[in-house]
Formats: sequence, C-alpha cells, structure tokens
Amino acid sequence: MEEKKEITLNNSYCSNKNCHIPLPEILNRLHKESKLTWKQLADIYETSERTIRRHARQSAKKRQKIKLKRGRKRKIEGKDLDYLSFYAIFYTLTFKAVTQKFLAGRFSWILRKKISQPTICRALKRARVSYKRFTYQASEQLRPSNKEKIEYFINVLFPYLLKIGANIFFLDESGFHFNMAPKKGYYFKGKRLFSQKPGNKGENQSLILLAQIANGEKIIHWRTVEGGVNSEKFHKFLSEFNPPNNGKKNVLIMDNLSSHRATDSCRNKGLSTIEELAKSKGIEVIFLPSYTPEINPIEEMNNIIKQHTRARQARNKEKLDSAIEEKIKVFKEESTVKYLNSSIKECKEKLASAERTDDFGYKLRSIRDIWKDFEPKESCQNFIIKKRITNVKIDIWQDWENGHLNWIA
Repeated sequence: MEEKKEITLNNSYCSNKNCHIPLPEILNRLHKESKLTWKQLADIYETSERTIRRHARQSAKKRQKIKLKRGRKRKIEGKDLDYLSFYAIFYTLTFKAVTQKFLAGRFSWILRKKISQPTICRALKRARVSYKRFTYQASEQLRPSNKEKIEYFINVLFPYLLKIGANIFFLDESGFHFNMAPKKGYYFKGKRLFSQKPGNKGENQSLILLAQIANGEKIIHWRTVEGGVNSEKFHKFLSEFNPPNNGKKNVLIMDNLSSHRATDSCRNKGLSTIEELAKSKGIEVIFLPSYTPEINPIEEMNNIIKQHTRARQARNKEKLDSAIEEKIKVFKEESTVKYLNSSIKECKEKLASAERTDDFGYKLRSIRDIWKDFEPKESCQNFIIKKRITNVKIDIWQDWENGHLNWIA
C-alpha cells in the first residue's frame, strides 16, 4: 500500500502544496482495479473519505481551474455567439442598418427559442462587438483617376518633399460662431445635463490657417475674417504671408476651393491672380485630389482649435482670436509632422477599407469558417440573404445538412 502512495505522489494536481492527492483517474483506477475502498484510500493519503470522493469526481474544467459562472445558462454561447457577431457585422457592412431588436427576432427564429434585446446586447458585449459611428469616405475617392492621385500624394509626393527637406505648407479654412459651447460634460448617471448658450449664432467667422510641417521652428500664419472666404480676402491673406528664404523649395498644398484658383475675380478687382501672387513669392502651389479633405493635416489642427474655442466659449471676435492664439502657440512648440503622418494613415486605412468592403466576396470569406461548423436546429433548413451589389444579384444560402456555403452570381 505504501508503494502505491509513493508512486502517486508525483501525480498530485491540487493547488495546496501540502496535499498529495493524485489525479481523479488514478484514484478511480485504484478504487476499481486494486479493490481499495474510499475509506482505505483516505487513510493512505491521510485525509477524509469525503475529500477523496470529491477529488475523484473532479471534471477536466475544474482540474484546469476554470471557474464556472453561476446562474442560468446563457442562451447564446459558443458557435451561436460567433455566428451572431458575424451576422451583426455582415449586415452592417451590407445594409448599414441593423438593430438589436432585429437581431433578437432573427435569432429567435434561427435558434427556435425566445431571444430578447437585452440578451443580444449582453452577447455582443461578450463577443467584443460594439455599436460604432460610421467613418465615412467620399465615394468619389474610388474613381480610378482620383484614386491614382491620392496614392501618388501618399506614396510619392509627400515622401519626396520630406526627403529633400522642402518647406511644406498646408492651408485650409474653418468656420466659427459666437455661440459655440462644449458638447459634453460629466454629470450624474441617468440624468440629462442641461446648460445654456446664446440662440443667436452671430456673424459667421472664418479662420484661414497656413501651417508649416516641421519638427523644429516653423511658420504658422493665420487670420479670422467675417463671413466666407472669397478671392479678395484670400488674396489679402496670401499677400501678407512671407515664406522663409533659406534656399529650400517652398511648397503650398491646399484644396480645390474656388477662391484658391481665382483668376477673373481677382483681375476684375485690379489684383493679380492667386497663381501669379504665389510665383512672385517663390511658392509652388500644389492642389490636393478632389473629395479628399482627410489628407490635409490642417483639418485635424482645426478640430483641435474648435474644441478649445468651445471650452473658452468665445462670445466676440476678440475672445475668439485670443482662444485661437493660445492653440497656435502650442502648435509652434510641438512637431506638426505627426498631423501629416496621422492624415496619411487615415487616408490609407480608408482606401484599404474601401477595397475590402467593395469586394462582396471579402465579406463572405469568414462565413465559411463559421458556417461550416455551425449546426442550428433541424427545423431551420434554409437561410437566404439577397443583396444587389453593382447590379449583380447574389443569392446566398446555407445548406445546413451539407455544412458548406454556396453562392451563385
């Protein structure tokens, strides 16, 4: 008997270092093959018979120290949970409109049991699928000619200008009102946060911001004007800008706003054209691709300025200019290259996402891995999704008996 005890000492699995009880398989084998009673095994391992019986009944999950959740059994778990997460994402990418109430009704039919909206909510949280805002991209960016220009800017032009050490300037406009106020704040849960702000927006104020992309010292030229930006106001702003004369190439990059390309309107007012004015100052003007505002780092800088002015709640032009000046000082002290890198990264992500979501087959690749092992109730034989994409009718169905996906285009 003592020899058996020595053999089983090394097979101990209990978390207690002083416990020498072996694995349940060994206990059950000693009990059945060696004809030892539970009382005799308890005497051998110097413990109670109750402890020996309890260890012998241990399951694999308990041996791996996996805590079993108390309470009622979850309605959506395992493969059903994987299918739910895929179903929600697939419908979002395809139809752009799906609600938890719709998912509850659909899965009540698929699983043949009542599924409520709170159940769907908890299941999606466990699957780490959350309800997000869409980050939209202009569909015009996907035109072949425009897409080539965007890729040229990202992969060729910007790296080249940074490599030669050119003075890179970006320009953009943004609108402000005198009734701007913070949109969010902290308050008690379950209660609405009320505040007041002027109902009259006042005269629209436009910020023209021109910033240099550099790590060290940089030039940031800005001005606020009443109303929108026309050719005369923009001509005056650009004439006040003095680029550095350090022997490097000066490049001004901006969007295709009509005032940025003004010719006849400037000549009618006795002014030189914007192109002529830029050349006289030794500036090469490059226009961004159409419908691509996210490639301009000034967009992000303008968003930061707007958040600051909302917090300051500027109610007149003097306070507005003061709040803007505070953020301009911060921009001059920090590196503005990070805003360019962030813009390039966002533009790349949008182009890559458009390629994936525009390809309907990409949405269906993961469906094989989920559906080939998914086994719903027998009463649910055919599940049909119909969607028209690029004027091609695609019928998708799942043959649950064969366990594989088929589609016909």
